Amino acid sequence: MSSAYIIPLFLRGETITDNLVAFETRSGSAQFQAPDMSKYVGQLPLKSPAEMTDLYQLSFDDILDVLGALGDALDFDSNVHLQQAFEASLVANVLPAEMLKNSYRVLQPLFTRENVLEIADSQVGLDYLNGWVPHRLLDGRELRVRAFGSRVLHIPAGNGGLVSAVTILRSVITRSDVIIKAPSNDPLTAIAIARTLADVAPDHPVTTIAVECESEPIQDTDFVRRERPRRDVGI
Repeated sequence: MSSAYIIPLFLRGETITDNLVAFETRSGSAQFQAPDMSKYVGQLPLKSPAEMTDLYQLSFDDILDVLGALGDALDFDSNVHLQQAFEASLVANVLPAEMLKNSYRVLQPLFTRENVLEIADSQVGLDYLNGWVPHRLLDGRELRVRAFGSRVLHIPAGNGGLVSAVTILRSVITRSDVIIKAPSNDPLTAIAIARTLADVAPDHPVTTIAVECESEPIQDTDFVRRERPRRDVGI
């Protein structure tokens, strides 16, 4: 069986396609190749939260600027990375082609300055993202609260390109260091967005610290609830 596509590893701004091994898609009708993660797993996590310091030297305006540049570059008709991700999804995903294509066409508006500000303020709070916010307790003591990012492993659902985009957006907004485990039915979208980020901001801390995408999308639990239906749901 020939390999349908190659799924690279995106590691702190670098795209890696070495040490390839073969894997099957969910249906078993095609194969893909991806780097052998046993060769790179030790490089995925940051050794210490202190290594995220550069992310906190960024103002939120800096983050808005780089996300805006990323959004501008996520034009499906001209972005080769997104086009490759779409082609891979046609092999790996059972959704109709037009539905999958639309999931890529809606990526640009997600990263506009106005939308990022709305998401950041409504889901976290801009004041908390930008500094320490004082609160006076009933007993008169004052405490200060700030939103800090963390080192995160995220496994997005493979329901089209938008899910991986939201994962990256939220990780950047919160200044987190995220390892994204690509889903088996959307193996290339997160990497396509990360590679686009590297194209527009190759040396930016968001590119070199915040995002790592590894793709060994194997799922052997498609029918995990076949013998144990969800209560009162019927699936």
